[in-house]
Amino acid sequence: MKSVIVKCDRCGKLIEDAYNGGMFTAGFYNMRGPYWGKFSWNTKEEIVCDACMHSSEEYKKVYGY
Repeated sequence: MKSVIVKCDRCGKLIEDAYNGGMFTAGFYNMRGPYWGKFSWNTKEEIVCDACMHSSEEYKKVYGY
């Protein structure tokens, strides 16, 4: 995985300690795919930070955070 800096499309926070390994990420969720996309609030979201995703009611229903 390589270190990247991405911006959350929900809160605007820069995630500087993010990692992208293609199919796997750390520090953020790639909303473009069919799995995480189901938690998207709108069609323009591509990157969502861990904090925003974990505070989502839809995410909590599935993962219990």
